[in-house]
Amino acid sequence: MIYKKIMFDTFKKIFFLSQKRIEDLENDDKWWYNGYETFLKWMREEIGEMEQELKENNSVHLEDELGDILWDYLSFINVLEKRNYISSAEKVFERIHKKYGERLKAVYGQNTENAWYEIKKKQKEELQQEHQEKHGEK
Repeated sequence: MIYKKIMFDTFKKIFFLSQKRIEDLENDDKWWYNGYETFLKWMREEIGEMEQELKENNSVHLEDELGDILWDYLSFINVLEKRNYISSAEKVFERIHKKYGERLKAVYGQNTENAWYEIKKKQKEELQQEHQEKHGEK
């Protein structure tokens, strides 16, 4: 249990570092910074680099590239929140917890792979309904 707490605390620290960095970037005029597009580009590049490091006996480099992907992803989310594309980063994490919690519960409860797709279909319908209520469009 201590390991999980340490990992969660570390994740929070990384998340807040990313928030601080985005705050600085959004308030500064860096010639290279282009909002979320910057981090979208970097995520693509880092995924390519991670694929190159995905081999046996290479954990140090692979962990480094995975960390870069996480950093860029968290920064991407923070830019989207700062620019009001999403309501909050917290909402993203709540959604993923709910989504995969429901899907895994269905799979384990029914012990069938179809359960995953059934709950996924239901979730997409609920998401569309929420979108229509919030934005009035399909």
